Formats: sequence, structure tokens, C-alpha cells
Amino acid sequence: MNNFKILAISLVVVATAAFAAPKVWTGKLAEGFDGGTGKQDDPYLVSTAEQFALMAARGDSATFYKLTEDIILNEGDASEWAENPPANKWTAYGSLENPVLIFIDGDSHKVSGLYVNSTDTLQGLFGAFNGTIRNLNLVNGYVKGGDLTGALAGVYYCNIYKTYGYDICGFVHDTVDVYVEGGDMVGGVAGVIGNVRRTDPIFGTMNTEWLYTASRVSRFTNYHDVVFKGTTVGNRIVGGLFGLYTGSENGVYADMLVNHGDVSGKSFVGGVMGMNFVSTSCYSMVWETKNFGSVRGDSAVGGVIGMFRTESLGKEPVSFGLNNGGLFNFGDVTGGVKVGGVVGAMAQSTKYAKLRHSYNAGTVTGTNLVGGVYGTAECFRDNSCKDDVLTEPAVACLNFGAVVNAGDTLSKKKSIEEANAMLSPMDYNFVADEKGSGENLGYPLYIPTHKELVLPEGSGTKDDPYLIASEKDLFGFEVLFRQESDFLRLDTLYFKQTADIAWSGKYGKWFVDSLFRVDYNGLNHTISGIKVDRPGEYRVGFARLITSFRIYNLTLKDFEVVGGNNVGMLGGGMFKGYLHNVRLYGTVSGDSIVGGIAGYTGNVSFTNIQDFADVTGKSVVGGVAGNGYTSDLSCSAVHSHVVGDSVVGGLYGLTDTPRFMTLFNVYMAGDVEARVRGDMLVNDSLAKNSEAPKKVYHKKSELGESYWGTALDDEFMKSDAFLDSLPLTFVKDTAANSKGYPVPYLYKGLGSEESPYLIENADDLTVLDMRLSRGNITAANTLDFRDYLASSHLKLTADIDMKKNEKYGWEAITRFDGYLDGDFHAVSNMKVVAEDTIAAFFHTLNGSVKNMGIENSVFQGKGAAAFAFFFEGQMEKCWNGNSKVTAKKLSAGGLIGVIDLDESSSKAIRGVPRIDRVYNTGNVSSTDDAAGGIVGTIYIDSYSQIDTSQYLISNVYNRGDLPSGSGVGTIYGNLRERKVTGNWRFLSSAYGTNSLACISSGSASLRQEIVNSYNVYNEGCIEISYEYRPKGSVLEADSMKTSWFVDTLGAAFEMDKAYVNDGFPILKGLSPKSRDTLTTHVDVAKIRHDMPALRVTATGRDLNVSGLVPGTMVKLYDISGALLQTTRATGNSMLLPVRRAGLFIVRNEGKTRTVKVK
Repeated sequence: MNNFKILAISLVVVATAAFAAPKVWTGKLAEGFDGGTGKQDDPYLVSTAEQFALMAARGDSATFYKLTEDIILNEGDASEWAENPPANKWTAYGSLENPVLIFIDGDSHKVSGLYVNSTDTLQGLFGAFNGTIRNLNLVNGYVKGGDLTGALAGVYYCNIYKTYGYDICGFVHDTVDVYVEGGDMVGGVAGVIGNVRRTDPIFGTMNTEWLYTASRVSRFTNYHDVVFKGTTVGNRIVGGLFGLYTGSENGVYADMLVNHGDVSGKSFVGGVMGMNFVSTSCYSMVWETKNFGSVRGDSAVGGVIGMFRTESLGKEPVSFGLNNGGLFNFGDVTGGVKVGGVVGAMAQSTKYAKLRHSYNAGTVTGTNLVGGVYGTAECFRDNSCKDDVLTEPAVACLNFGAVVNAGDTLSKKKSIEEANAMLSPMDYNFVADEKGSGENLGYPLYIPTHKELVLPEGSGTKDDPYLIASEKDLFGFEVLFRQESDFLRLDTLYFKQTADIAWSGKYGKWFVDSLFRVDYNGLNHTISGIKVDRPGEYRVGFARLITSFRIYNLTLKDFEVVGGNNVGMLGGGMFKGYLHNVRLYGTVSGDSIVGGIAGYTGNVSFTNIQDFADVTGKSVVGGVAGNGYTSDLSCSAVHSHVVGDSVVGGLYGLTDTPRFMTLFNVYMAGDVEARVRGDMLVNDSLAKNSEAPKKVYHKKSELGESYWGTALDDEFMKSDAFLDSLPLTFVKDTAANSKGYPVPYLYKGLGSEESPYLIENADDLTVLDMRLSRGNITAANTLDFRDYLASSHLKLTADIDMKKNEKYGWEAITRFDGYLDGDFHAVSNMKVVAEDTIAAFFHTLNGSVKNMGIENSVFQGKGAAAFAFFFEGQMEKCWNGNSKVTAKKLSAGGLIGVIDLDESSSKAIRGVPRIDRVYNTGNVSSTDDAAGGIVGTIYIDSYSQIDTSQYLISNVYNRGDLPSGSGVGTIYGNLRERKVTGNWRFLSSAYGTNSLACISSGSASLRQEIVNSYNVYNEGCIEISYEYRPKGSVLEADSMKTSWFVDTLGAAFEMDKAYVNDGFPILKGLSPKSRDTLTTHVDVAKIRHDMPALRVTATGRDLNVSGLVPGTMVKLYDISGALLQTTRATGNSMLLPVRRAGLFIVRNEGKTRTVKVK
């Protein structure tokens, strides 16, 4: 055999080995894994069956695993194993006391050959499991056990005390194709999900010792995109995926569950779940779930759920059953009694739980209590239900299937065409499958599952928000949140309304379940005509629940909202968010905890609100909210007519925590009627234990003066005198929208790039400062309008003189992340004196400021700067014109106090900080720290390299006075660094005319790249170290006024032809005011006019120098400032030889000339 053939055979052998099929399990445990440490970002790697068995046996607490190969536990056909068992029998690890707590990522690999055969409880891949299984395909398996049996787990629950800080618990993107058989509580995927009380009579004689109390299960648990394709057989509570599915205190969410397998049992049998249990303390939601398999049983048999059971255990009713919807059955359902196409039995003790937006397309057969959607709706405890509990248990549900009850055909199966014809134009929950996807066997598609069919234009991001321009777009908005299945979504969805919209009802009854992480900018448009009629129900409003939200610039008009408990025009409950510049008109009525805006609020900020809602309730009723728990109301007007029996307030019915509630600049001009316990503002006896709010007023009433405010005559509240008591927060109602009462102060514009907020005068600027620096809104964990304002687009429309508003003072704006365009206007006469804190326009500037000046102002504080003390943003075309900056303890900068660079700077809001085309003509000094004409200090911490494509500071000049001493520079004063490497491009194209300082005081260790930067002649700046103490080049003042110097600085500069800058170069488009109008602060080198003029010409490589002072020193420098030679003048002229071409500087007795040698 030749060498070529040997090589070829060798390659085949190697290739065959590399792609060989996984080995069958030997029945043993491996000694270790292929790699990893078991951490979330470095999981153990599992490639063999032995390692897979080791993983299960260890049951490590919160350890992470990832499959890298398919796993084979047994070979053969699992359908034969009931009579001919395979070689390897699997042990179901995990007890109730010590469940297996691991996180498995199957990485789309298969685990085949699972064989479990036992009469014991807790059987499956795991007995009791607590963790996550995702991206796993469990196929060709046989699992037989006693009670609590499922292919993946007998019992699954998530213990918050052990999984806190790790992945969300649950099953995600899993497929199971296994034969599963057991006793009670059996599921194709898991026997039990969650927990219930072990004493519940529904379980009768079943063994319930395994059941844990609700407090043990209290973490977000998610079951998403799980498919079962096998067979499930059991006794009681049997489901294609889950036998018993229950909730937890913090939520259990299931969606996109699909069963293709056959399911059989005796009682409580469902194609997906045997029983879905929801109680007050158990938060459970199921939606977008389908069954295609056949389902058989005796009692309580449903195509999707055998029994859907809700119970109110304590003070409040179940509210979360509303979220069970989008359930669809396509399989045949056969049973005895209580047989339904979707749900066999609806067992309830509260009227609030409903089945919504579901349909059946399979054949349903039974002997008694048989229905196409549900078999029966009943009270599971004889005396626990009121008469109206069972009213309309199924909402917007349809039956397309045949229904046979005791041999009588109640309805025939509908064809796809007939089913499509049944879709009501007034109920847009379903749409015909016109493209023939076959997803639902040709039957209608569920719109919330196919949101793309109705979504408005846009993608929902901040840069590309959804655009709400029509009633159809608003319907798309409703569909997005009709059944909020995305509580784990981390990103905020953004919306902009671009037109007024009237809701006609042609898209059905309005229903939004939960607005979660939503930013809605109404752009001052209106939504009108929404009617929400759900009397007696819990949490009712435009949305039932609104959480982590920003809603602003919107009018709600002609709203009618009717509900039971926790009712408001905008939300039944509102938590963690803000409402700004919103106007509300309409009526709200309910039983208890009823408010004009929200029923119940927590950590919510209301600003610039005009509330005209008329509110009616029985108890805990308020014009703004029924219960204003930890919420703030400021700069707002309430005109509501509030009526209730007891605990009634013009603003809030009550507040659970008055010391965490803020009222500031608010008035109530409406009326309050209460049989007992009425108050014009807040009805709460606890209020007297807290500090009374300021600037809160209400109309005089028979109820007397509220502890929370001051009672005034109605006519006085329409007067100029009243307006004067609310300075800079209210203005006259010129449009007569407020019946003569003042209206909240609003900027023109919308705060967007296309429509920035317009700063037109000193009042506008003072309001900006008050809202971004004053602590009027204090609720903890509140999404605040200040966050939005601080990140908005602002624009000055005129020069602004702040002297008239000096009485209000100025506190440095805490933080600004937005965009401020001065439009080449200036703010003048600011007086900011803050001895113990920062004196500046901004305390911290992370955003962008351009085209703006600050002139003739004073900034004096612990640290000081005209524009911003801390800076990580962008600044261009800005100037400090003759403003005095004085710091007592920290740095002082003509424009910026400190540029603070660290590892986060490269990820700053506007990128790496930049300063371009700015100047200063003001005095700058610091008593104990650095001072710089442009920047006081540049501080760098643990930063390896700045973006070298641009300089940090470029095209700048300083003509202001600076003190002598260390840490002082005409451009930047000091540089401090820690753990920094690399070559830094700090400064380009700059000059300074202060004779007491250099360009920078430099750094002891950091290499700085400073190019094309010059200072007026200064003996201390002559000797230069390029690496560690760059001070720029030195030039005589006369040389800095030449066209040559302008060309040297670059295209951003031009000649000072009007002599407004004493002849020194100016920035194009930024001509400073004439020096005649400013006090001259700059000491330039004095030129002796009684001496002959210094002249220098070049002849070849010789310099002809004349006009010298005999006996004095003549110094020759190159253009960088390096001293080349020193010679004493023996007469009025001399010849200086040079060795190379270039620009050279000759200096004699304070006079300097520049010459070019070719």
C-alpha cells in the first residue's frame, strides 16, 4: 500500500472518529466534566451520558451546566419498553426536602433513552426540581411512576431563597416526546408546577404531604415555548404538559405551550393542564396555549384545561385570572360530565377571574354539562359565591367545533370559511389565516400572537418609536398590552402620538391589561371617547395596571370608566413612573379606592397635571387617586367634582404613608361631597404626624380648611394676586380652558430634536433650574419627569439677562444629559455664590452644549466654573465672556471645572468628552486647587487609552486673568492620573495670552500630546519637556496677531479685523464683544516703544537681526519653543547662523520676531 493510500485511510479514520455518534450510557457516573467552573458565565460542559448522570446526581445548589453533545441513555424504541425494558434504569434525583437546584442549557441537543419505571412518587428526569431547563429536547423515553410524575420533573417549584440573583426559573424552549404514566397529578412535562395548600378539599383523598405552603414559592417563574409530543396517562389531575399548574406570590407565567400528544385520565384532565389553580396569594397567568391531541376522561375534562379554578382566600379578590386567555383546542375531547372544548369546569369563588379570547375547533363529546368553550361554571364551595360570581365566565370566546351532549348534537363542526364568518367586526381578537400558514389548521389566528398584523409604524425603540396616528394604530397599541406576557422584558417600548384620535369602538371594547416599561409621548395630542364598562371588577381604567412608565404631553377627553375596586381614568393601579403635562376630562365611578387618574398609586410623580375628571365612589375616593401611597403631586391643578360616602379627598382619599408623599405648588378648585370623613385635599388622620406641605391651596368649602393646605375664596384663586403666590409654576389661562384659574407653566416645544423646549426668557431658565436642581419631588424609586427634562433638547431663543430673577437664586443644575443649543445667544448677570458647594450653571454635564455664552456673571463656590463643574459631555462654540470664576477649595475653570475620565467615559452618553471652539475672557482663580482658563483639572483614573482620532480639547483660547503658582494653566490647570497608560492627545490649536502661566501645568508622569498650542512669552514656559511637562510654545504678543499665526492655528480661526479681541485671533463665527465694553483682564508682555523696532530677515541660512539693544541678550528658539542659542548683542545689529530650514523666533528685550528660513 502506497503512502498516499495510507494517508487517505488515516484521514477517513480520524474524520469518522471526529463525527462518531454519541456513546450509549454505561450506567456509571463520570468523575468530572469537560470544562467550566459551574458559574453562570462559565458553565460545566457536558458531552457524555456519564457526565449527564453525574450532573443529575450531584444536584448542586445553583450550578450551571451546558450540553455540548447529544446524550443517549438507552438505545432502542421506547414504545417497546413497557414489556422489554432497556439496559439502563434512571434514578429520579431530588426530594421535596432537597430538590435538585441547577440550571441546564441543552443548547438544542437531544437527550434520548430516558427509562423510569417505579411505583414511587416524584418520578421523571428529576423528582423535585428547582432551577431552569432550557433549549433541551427530551425524546424517545418512557417514564412510569406513582403520584407526581412528569418527564422533566415530578414537582417543579422555584425557591426564591436559593435562586435569588440567578436566571429566571422555569422551562424555556424545551421539547418533550416521551411516554408518561402515573397516578395523581401527572404531566407530560411536569406533574406539578408551583404550589397550593395541602389542606385544600379539592384534593380529597389524594396524598398531599408533598405540598408546600405558598411562601416557599415566590419568584418569577416562566414557562415559555414548551412543546409535548408524547403520551400522558394518569388518574386525577392529568395534563399534556402539566398536571397541576399553580401560582406564586411573585408570579408564574406560561405562554406558547403546545401539546400534540394524547392525554387520558379520570378527573381533572386537560390537553395542556389538568388543573390551573389561581388564588389571591398565587399570581398565575396562562396565554397563547394550544392543544392538538385527543383528551379523554370522566369528569372535568377540557381541551386545554380540565379545571380552571380561582379562589379568594383573604381580603381582596383574585385579580390575575383576567390574564388567562388565548387558549385554543383543535383536538377531540371526550368525557362524562363537565366537558368543555377549552375548559372542562370553571370553578370560582370570585367574579373577577375570566377566560378571555379563546376558541375550540375540536369535537367535544360528553354525557352531561358539555359545552364548546366550557362545560360548566360553578362554585367550588357551596356558600362562597355571590349571585354575580358566575356572570359571563368566558369573554370573547368562540366555538367552531362539534358539541355532543348525551348523544344530542348541540352544534356542528364549522368549516374554516364558516369560522371566519363568525369573526365579529366589533371584536378584533382573531383574524382569518388568509395567507394559509396552517398554524391553527387553517382556523383564525390570534391577533396578540401576531401583533405584526396590527402594529403601528416604527419598532418601539427610543430612536424609532411606534407612531400612533390613527384609531387602528391605537388598536395596535391596545393589542400589544391586551395580555401582557412580557413582564421579563428589559427594554422600554417607546410611543409617539402624531394626531388626535377618537375611539369609535369599531375595534371592539377597549381592554389593556398591563402597561409595563412604556414611554408614551402624546406630543400634545388627544385620545377621546374611550369607554371602559366593567362594574364590580378589580383594577379598571385605560389600563388595569401601569408599571415603570413615562406618560406625558397627552390629553384624555370624554372618557367614561366604570369599575369595582381600584378604579381610575388612566389606571386601576399605577406604580413607579411619572405623568407630566397631562389633561384629563371625563367621569370615573367605582366602589372603593377610586381616583380621577388612578385608583391606587405607588412611587408615582405627577407634574403639570390638569385634572377635570368627575369622580364617584363609596369609600376611599380622590380627585387624583383613591390612595396616594408614596406619590408626589406638584405644579398641578385639580378641578374634579369628587363624591363619596366616606374617606373622600379632593386630591387623595387617603395616603398610607403621608411622610413619603409630597405636595408642592398645587391647588384644588373643584368640589368635594362626603357623607362622612371628607377633606378638600387629603383625608388622612395620619397626615398630622407629618410636616404640612407648602404652597397648596383649595377652594373654601363647608368641609373647612384642610390640614394639607390653605382655603381661599374662589374668585381670589382666579386673580393675579393668587398667581403671584405660585411664582414660575402657573400662568394665566389665556385660552380659557381652565375657567379663569391659572394653568401650569409649560415650555413651548416638546423637548425633542425636531421640537426642542424653547428657553425664551429668564423665567424659563429659572424654571429649568428649579426643576433640575431643587428637591421638590422626593418619592423613593420614582421615575421622575426631571429625568426626561434632563435628557431633552433645549434651545435658547434670545439673550437672557438673569438679573431680574436674582431673588430666586441659582443652584447648579444637578445633572444634564440632554442637548442645549444656545443658538449663539448668551446668558448674563448670573450671580451664583455657594460657599459650601459648587457654583456653576451645571453641576454635572454629561450631555451636549453648543452655541452658547455666559457673560458678565459671578461664580463663587467651593468649586467653580461658568458652564459645568464636572464634565463628561460635548461642548462646542461656547464662551465665557468676562465672567468671574472663583473657587475656595476645589478646581476653578473658565468654562469647565473638572474633566473626569475613567473607564466609563468611553461609554458616556455622548461618547468620549470633547471641547471644541470655545474661549474665555473672564478671571479665574482657586485658593487651594488648580485653575485653568478653559478647564481647571483633567482627572484620569484607570483608563488605558482615549480615542486618539480627535483631541480632547481643540481650537480654544484664553484671554482671562489667572494667578501665578502651581496647578495653573492658561488652557487647563492641572492633570492628575491614576493607573493610566498610553499616549494622550489632549490639546490642539490653542493659545493663551496670560504672562503668568503656561498652556498647562503638566503632569509628573503622563505623556501628553499637545500640538500647535502657544502662550504669550513667559520665561517659565521656555524650557520644555515634551513627554511629561508640555507647556506649549511661546510667542511674542505681536507675533500672535499676525496672519501667519492665524494660519498656524488652523481653519477654525480668523484675523481680528475689527479689533474686538485686541488683535488676537478669534474663532470663526464667535466674535467676542468689543474690548471697550469689557474690563481688560489680560496682562500681555509690554513692548518698549522708545526703542528701535526689532527686525529679522533671512538670507540663505543666516538671520540678519537689527534694532537690538547693545549689551543685552539675544535668544534664538525654534517654533516649538526649544532654545537653540543665546548671544550677547555688541551693537544694534548682528548675524545669527542657523543649520536648517524652518520657523524660528528671535527675542531681545521683550520683543519677539518670527522668521522663516527656506
